[in-house]
Amino acid sequence: VVAIQKVAGLSRDGICGPLTWSRVDGGVRPQARSDTGHVVEVRKTTQTLLIVDSGIARGIYNTSSASGHRYYQGGDWHIALTPSGTFRVFRQVDGGDSGPLGSLYRPQYFEGGIAVHGYTSVPSTPASHGCVRVSLRAMDNLWGVGGIQVGSSVLVY
Repeated sequence: VVAIQKVAGLSRDGICGPLTWSRVDGGVRPQARSDTGHVVEVRKTTQTLLIVDSGIARGIYNTSSASGHRYYQGGDWHIALTPSGTFRVFRQVDGGDSGPLGSLYRPQYFEGGIAVHGYTSVPSTPASHGCVRVSLRAMDNLWGVGGIQVGSSVLVY
């Protein structure tokens, strides 16, 4: 519901009330940027993740990417950034994966230590250190058929 509210430009309260339903009934759908193949699209402007097949968005998920804030880790200051570009998932962990910034649930890594992963807190605004957070249930769904796997293209913009 929050993902649709984001795409429709509505307030992000997670309640599928009359206004949200009217936008869904009116055909509000995210438009894919890619037009061939199976692609995971991460839209930083709307904080949504799309599963796209041959240019058609087949799934939309609420996500939270990097906050842009400074953080201290490993003796240095860093800026929380989710990189833009075209990537491929090169590694996945079917379970928890502990790292220097915490544990990631079922991560699908696409750039260094940056991954799409499940997390208990997925606000409707940017909040991560660089990864693309989705809910735990969404991550379980994304591991299913037609979701994300090693080799999947990831387009971040």
